[in-house]
Formats: sequence, structure tokens, C-alpha cells
Amino acid sequence: MKCALILDHVGQYSISLMCEVLGVHRSGFCRCRYAPESKREARKEQVTSLVKDTFEADYGAPRIAQELNALGHKCSVNFIVKIMQEQGIE
Repeated sequence: MKCALILDHVGQYSISLMCEVLGVHRSGFCRCRYAPESKREARKEQVTSLVKDTFEADYGAPRIAQELNALGHKCSVNFIVKIMQEQGIE
């Protein structure tokens, strides 16, 4: 979260100043900036887009999980519920 804020304002303020103000070590910021996206985050983004597409058909979390499992995307109902809560899907 803080790394994203720093990246948004890179041209306006110095990185060292922003790291100091936000309480982030510069090395931690560099690790965050250049680290590749984890497999878990990539999978979560993929499933999130699938949940949004499937939700448009007025399905609830159990039905969405069932649909995604049928399509070959292994996921639990709890995982779908968590994604729906994070995205504000009711």
C-alpha cells in the first residue's frame, strides 16, 4: 500500500523523503518495486475477474465456486466469499 503511494508520486517528491515520511526502509521499497508478482496474487487477480464475470448472472458464492471449479479453476466457497467482500460484490 505504501509502496504504491510512493510509486504514484515518484516525479513529485524524492523517494528518500517519501520513504522517511511513510516509515518505509528504502531497501524495502526497492524490493517491493522490482519484485515480480507472486503466483498467489496472479491467481487471485484471475479468479477475481472470473468472479465478477460470473456474478453478473446473479449467482451467490456457492454457485460461483461450483461454476469456477467446473471450468477447472480450483477454489473454495470461502475464497470466493473473501474476494466478493473485498470487491464490494453483494
